[in-house]
Amino acid sequence: MLSAVLHFSNAGCKNKGHTTNIWKRTRVANLIKHGVTGVYYARFRAHGKSVWRSLKTTDVNAAQAMLPEVIRTLRETQAKTCSSMATTGDAIRALRAHKFSLQSREVKPRTLEYYEERTAMLLKSWPALETLPLQLLSGEACVQWTNRFEGGASSFNGCLLVLRLAMKFAIRSGSLRTDPTTRIQRRKIKNGLPDFPSREQFTDMLRVLDCSVHSTARHVANLVRLMAFSGCRLREATGLQWGDVDFDGGMMWIERQRDDNGRLTTPKNGKKRPVGLNPALRDLLLRMKSTSPRTDKTNRITAVDSCQSSLDHAAKAAKCPRITHHGLRHLFITACVESGVDFRTIAEWVGHQDGGMLIGKTYSHLCRDHSRRMAEQVDFASMMPANVAPIATAG
Repeated sequence: MLSAVLHFSNAGCKNKGHTTNIWKRTRVANLIKHGVTGVYYARFRAHGKSVWRSLKTTDVNAAQAMLPEVIRTLRETQAKTCSSMATTGDAIRALRAHKFSLQSREVKPRTLEYYEERTAMLLKSWPALETLPLQLLSGEACVQWTNRFEGGASSFNGCLLVLRLAMKFAIRSGSLRTDPTTRIQRRKIKNGLPDFPSREQFTDMLRVLDCSVHSTARHVANLVRLMAFSGCRLREATGLQWGDVDFDGGMMWIERQRDDNGRLTTPKNGKKRPVGLNPALRDLLLRMKSTSPRTDKTNRITAVDSCQSSLDHAAKAAKCPRITHHGLRHLFITACVESGVDFRTIAEWVGHQDGGMLIGKTYSHLCRDHSRRMAEQVDFASMMPANVAPIATAG
C-alpha cells in the first residue's frame, strides 16, 4: 500500500508512452525524495490528514537529522489549531490569522479589506454562526442561510467564499471531516448595467445638491462632480492632492487612495495612472482650487470622504434612479464611449488592466448606437452622379 501511495505518476512527465515515477522511497520512515529535483520531503499523518513538508535539502543525512523535529513541530501546531477550533467563529478567525495576513503572504491591502468586509457581512447575515460548533454546522443550515440572505449576488458569492475557505481550513487542520457548504451554489450575476440616471436627470440631481443649505453641500457637490467627470473610485478621489494635477500638461495622476482609517495607500491595481483633463474636469478643478484655503502640493483636493446619503436625497428629490459612488464611474465611462473615445484610452483612465476588453463587452451597445448616429451624418451626396436620384426609403 505504501508503495502504491508513493509511486504515483505525473501526467506531465510522460515520454514515448512511459511514465516517470516522481516520488522515491527511502530507508527512513516518513522521508521521501522528489525524483526530479532531489529534494527530500517529510510525509506523515496528523489528526487523520496527510501532511507534506519540504525539508529544502538534497542531502539525505541533513534531511534525516531534521526530520523528527519537523514532524514534532508540525504535529504540535496542528494539535493547537485543532483544539482551539471548536466553533465556526474559531475557524474564521484562524483563517483570517493565517490566510488573510500580510505577514504570512503578499496580500494587497484592498484584498484584505474585501475579505474583512465579506466576513463582517457573513456574520451579520448569520449571527449564530459565530458560536455555532463546527460539528453542528450542517448542509441544511447552510441552505437555510442561503434562502434568507437578502444581499445581491456579488455580496452573497463573497460571503460564500469566506465560509468555504474557513471550512477548508478547518478540514486541513483536522477539526472537520466534510465541507457542509458543498450543497450551496454561487448566485449568477446578471450581465449589463443597472438603471442609471440619464444626463438630464443627473443634471437635475446636481441642481438639488447645489441648492442644499447644508454646511458641506458645496464640498459634496464638488466630490460628486469630481468622480463623474474623472471616473475615479471614491477612495481614489478622496486621496487626490493638488500636486497630482498638471494643468499645463492636461493630466491628473492617480497614484494613491485613502482607506477607511484615513491612511494613504497605493491604488487598487498598485499602479500610477493618468486621467486626461477634459474641459468639465479642468473647469471644476480650477474652481475648487480658487475657493480652497490650502492648495499646496500635498494638500488634499476634496473636503469630504463620502456623498452617498446626499446622492440618495438628490435622486429622490429629482425623481430619478438611485446612483452609488461606483455608479458615477459608470456615468463617466458612458459619456466617454458616447463621445467616441476609444476603449483602450478609457481603460487607461479608469485603471483597467485589460486594454479595454471589459469596457468593450459592457458598453458595446452604446458604441453601436453612437456608430449608427455617426453613420447618418456621413454625406456622399456631392460624389453621386448627377443623373442618379436618391431612392426613397419605405415608411
